[in-house]
Amino acid sequence: MMGRSIAEENSMLGAYNWKISRGDEAETTLQGYVKPQFTKPGHTISFHASSELDECQFFLRIYRLGWYRGAGARQVHRSKITSVGNNGIWSKQKGWQHSDKCGDSVQGMNWPRVYQLYIPDDWLPGSYIAKFETLDGRAYIHPFWISSLAENESGIAVLGAVITSQSRNWWGGISATQVVDGTPFKSPELYYPVGSESLSFERPYFNSRGGDALRWEYPLVRWLEKNQVEAAYHTDLELETKPTLLNQYSHVITAGPMRYWTENTELALQNFVEAGGNIVHLGSEAGQHMVALQNNNDYRDGQIVFQPNETYPDIGERLENTFYSATVSGSRKTAPWANLKINSGMVKHLDGLRIENKMVEGIAGLSWDKSIKANGLKIVASNRIKHRKWTYRVVNSHVKAFSSGGSIFNAGVSSWSWGLEKFGNHGNANVNDDLQEITLRLLGIQNKPEIKVEQTIEEEDVEDYDLFTLEDFNIILQENPRHFEALLGAGIFLWEEENYDEAHTYFERALQVNPDSIIGKYRLARNHHKLQQYHEMIPIYEYLLRECPERMHYVFQYADLLINLQRFDDAILTLQQLKKENPQDSKVWAILAHCERRKRKFSIAEKYCKTALELDPGNHRARVQYASIAHDQEDYIEAEKRWEDVLKIDKNNYSALMGKSRGCFKRGAHELGQKMLEQLVHDDEHSHRVEPYISLMNLTFNYLKDYSYTTKVANLMLTNLGSNIQLHKRIEHIAICHLTLSLSKLGNHAEAEKICKKYLNENPENDEYRLCLTQILREAGEAENSLENFKAVFENADIPISGIDSMGERSEITVECLTQEEVVKVENGPLVSIIMTAYKATELIEIAVNSILQQSYQNIELIIVDDASPDDTFEKILSMANNDSRIKPLSLENNGGTYVAKNSGLQIASGKYVSFHDSDDWCHQDKIKIQVESLESDAELIACTTGYIRVDENSNIIYRGKGALRHACISLMFEREKIVNRIGFFDSIRVSADSEYEARISTVFGKEYVSHLHLPLIVASVRSESLSQGGKFQLDWMGLSGPRLEYRQQYQIYHREIILGAKDCYIPFPLEKRVFDAPSEMIW
Repeated sequence: MMGRSIAEENSMLGAYNWKISRGDEAETTLQGYVKPQFTKPGHTISFHASSELDECQFFLRIYRLGWYRGAGARQVHRSKITSVGNNGIWSKQKGWQHSDKCGDSVQGMNWPRVYQLYIPDDWLPGSYIAKFETLDGRAYIHPFWISSLAENESGIAVLGAVITSQSRNWWGGISATQVVDGTPFKSPELYYPVGSESLSFERPYFNSRGGDALRWEYPLVRWLEKNQVEAAYHTDLELETKPTLLNQYSHVITAGPMRYWTENTELALQNFVEAGGNIVHLGSEAGQHMVALQNNNDYRDGQIVFQPNETYPDIGERLENTFYSATVSGSRKTAPWANLKINSGMVKHLDGLRIENKMVEGIAGLSWDKSIKANGLKIVASNRIKHRKWTYRVVNSHVKAFSSGGSIFNAGVSSWSWGLEKFGNHGNANVNDDLQEITLRLLGIQNKPEIKVEQTIEEEDVEDYDLFTLEDFNIILQENPRHFEALLGAGIFLWEEENYDEAHTYFERALQVNPDSIIGKYRLARNHHKLQQYHEMIPIYEYLLRECPERMHYVFQYADLLINLQRFDDAILTLQQLKKENPQDSKVWAILAHCERRKRKFSIAEKYCKTALELDPGNHRARVQYASIAHDQEDYIEAEKRWEDVLKIDKNNYSALMGKSRGCFKRGAHELGQKMLEQLVHDDEHSHRVEPYISLMNLTFNYLKDYSYTTKVANLMLTNLGSNIQLHKRIEHIAICHLTLSLSKLGNHAEAEKICKKYLNENPENDEYRLCLTQILREAGEAENSLENFKAVFENADIPISGIDSMGERSEITVECLTQEEVVKVENGPLVSIIMTAYKATELIEIAVNSILQQSYQNIELIIVDDASPDDTFEKILSMANNDSRIKPLSLENNGGTYVAKNSGLQIASGKYVSFHDSDDWCHQDKIKIQVESLESDAELIACTTGYIRVDENSNIIYRGKGALRHACISLMFEREKIVNRIGFFDSIRVSADSEYEARISTVFGKEYVSHLHLPLIVASVRSESLSQGGKFQLDWMGLSGPRLEYRQQYQIYHREIILGAKDCYIPFPLEKRVFDAPSEMIW
């Protein structure tokens, strides 16, 4: 796809609200930073934030900076509302808050990632900002770059000085030369003082407007794009790994006091000049302080090291840059700035140059250079400038020619770009026509284009908008940027093209022109809906309903919005009033059914569906809800019948096709289900939906084991969703893991590893990528690297947790081989009863028991219940009990199943808390400690669980469905008396009673009082004889089916009856009479 030109890009609608008005600075209310400092189309960037508030609601606006007919920027993206708490924060006025938990300016901040953005392929490279904006309009800016792809057609490249921007950044109280509220180190041997010896990229800038990062480079970028210069964009960080990156260009342009660079920066610039390239440095101090980068991720983040040490002996201040033939001359912190006088050497160098005034006012300020004599060097501008009270220093601009035909123009003054384009308050430095002409000529550009600026003129009527293209609307807006109909029409055109980010800018601008427009507000609300920004829609719909209460579709959409936000009671109030006024309107009954279904009140929802269908048998929504009710109750066979009725009136209905495919899989009609999924992923109408791809990948990977086909499905998903994948970050790993695991099984280990690492680097907190990489490396025969990645799951956890290792010869991660480091034991704390059941468990029970006895939390009793094993299992238990008094052995006379055994253990438990562990699993030594700390630190919590993974005897991590990391029912820990006295015991059933028990706790006490930690603190061994691996109770690739699925359907009915007060939540033990129905195969 051909990208837009710079001229075409800047003809698009600009935004004036990218700047922060005085008084609207967020300060410590909200601060943020981006990671990494630059990215490229097709890659991602993450946004991190913190606030001094316990909860700060905000959203992100992303702008591309440029000319945009004088607006200066264009909004390219807006996030939905999110929130962040106090993860530590700093300001000059208040200093550090919560500094103990947030990181620092040297090591980097560890603020939570609040948003991640996939950069679409059609975003032009350039200078961008992220604007973190609170709901009351206060904001904080962090700049970043989107770099050009390596191969492009530009002849000129802008090189962003990211290293210098962060070196000058004193957020956190330190910069390379400053110590806020302290004294930097000074030496007569150094020109500048020493602040910090190293700094991190991962931190905000020192003020709400992006610090100094935009001070010199933004005027340059704005001016270049105003003059339609087709420039590429790169950063100095890219030169760390690509020393010949610049060689494809004829000119490279930089701006400002680019003091800090690395050896690789200099090497790349030397390569460029030696290849005949021309450097145009519109600044000063270039390379006058050498630095190194460390602890980096492909040099996109990490730390800048400023002072020499054993590792980097050759860095530090070097005031003479012999490559540029320039040295530091002087500096001044405040205006008025001095003048720079252009001499005849400039006229000779730029043959035919005509300038009106050789004296450029106010451009020589902040810092300036003087030239060092060298072959081929010509001074083209100079002056003597007051440096201190009685001291004057020379400033020189020069051109240095090289034998290769390359050259360097060194402006020698930091503020040259201030004379190109007005931005901010720069004292007596003003835009200068002669300076603009000189700069264009330095870049090899002879003719200055005509510049169009936005003007406000009277609106004219335009007809036949239906026939207009976006270009037609923009032509109108070039003449009249406040033409409401054109703004609205362009937004609608983009909305219909599914370009919702772009459309949003037009709708917002239209409402700036006409704030009370009903159609403008309505269109903005619908665009918010497409962007899944539901909270932002509420005030708009409240306005629409006040102004137009008679418009039924506004009411329906408002009710749907409330349902999406799970404000079910508010939705019902709205709909009940509508039902009262329109009792014969089937649409009202259908939406009511939808709301009750979402509340899981299925009998009421079904009643409303039937009423709607009696009033209108063709009511499409009622039929969809009627089928969805059966689906939500996991009665997939009945749901399939109802979906068939939907397909009779709408043969391409997405919900019906997906629902029917699920029914096909549940009844074993795999080929038909597969065909329906394939129809969906190849259908233009549905190819943007995620679930069909996930279901198809699960089928092809786990059932068909057709790994080649799985890779095709995964790639098709990534292609068809494109940038919309950012709306599904929570499940993006499903496609990537299926893709890379399939590539690995096909023998393409290197490609699988490369892709997986890319996504892991972008999503380091998602352990699914780490576990996937662990498996890929295992299959590639890299056992040690595989183990290191598995260990990193725990090393990178966001809670303190001890490390693990393997004692296996091939670094195995089976339960037999996992070991743990020595830790300080916790002797005090409430007693925890851990119940382990065993049946013919001699093979692995000792490993399971030891992983409990070796817990860092020591105040435990381990109740091991032998379920009448016919072998010597109980004798082994007794032997272990002789060696540790914390073991309480119990033997049952009759085999009753694991839940009868668990209940028997519960009866004799005496701990404040109770947890469980299987007799063939491994438990992380900090699991009990972490869970106890969680429950003890929050008095409202009554239970907590953790994650687990399944590993077979060959160290293969089992990956099914949506990932390797699963919720572990067996990990449940709860407050014994409070839970058992209220709800009783496990259902005395053969399988799945742990799921029912946990669900019953949530039903009775509330889901919000049960916490979950996703970390895999249990490793479950997979054996062919395990209940979950074979027979009629197996858990196959589809998840629950057969008796297990039927049992869940029955206990969910029971739980709904508990909520309605129709049944008691207490299940006794022994269970003499069933409390709710269960499949006969599961009853002992």
